Amino acid sequence: MTPGGLLALDLGSETGWAYGSPLDAVPTTDRWVLPVLGGWVARCAALEQSLGDFLATYQPIQMVIEKALPPMAQTHINSAMQQYGLDTIARVSAYWISCPVYAIDPMTVRREITGLPPLASDAAKQANILYCKRQGIAVHNNHHEADAALTWLWYRRVMNGG
Repeated sequence: MTPGGLLALDLGSETGWAYGSPLDAVPTTDRWVLPVLGGWVARCAALEQSLGDFLATYQPIQMVIEKALPPMAQTHINSAMQQYGLDTIARVSAYWISCPVYAIDPMTVRREITGLPPLASDAAKQANILYCKRQGIAVHNNHHEADAALTWLWYRRVMNGG
């Protein structure tokens, strides 16, 4: 991987990431498995460390993240705190290296990249993995990596004007 690419994140207890140049056909993907012990604060601290190391090494020119659900759509306080905490960590980490951050709704990404209508959660996860595999993206059967890869593909299309 070379510095100066596009980084896409699927923020969660497993944070999937996809990275590559906007000129690449497909991104490199992987994930950071954040700790369970310590709750959402421990996950935020772990993301700060993993993401900080990544940003220092690769200096992306743009970061795109999955937009957090609005407050009225949240169903559990701990889930909401984790979503907003991880979102904040991503944005602050990017701020320190002057990397702009764009947030996009995952349903928009899925519809515009795969052409699929809204699906139930498990069906959507499997459809995203299958789509990535068909595109030659190694997502290790992990929907977090697949979600990040779709977000990367979506934003690369935006950056390249198509």
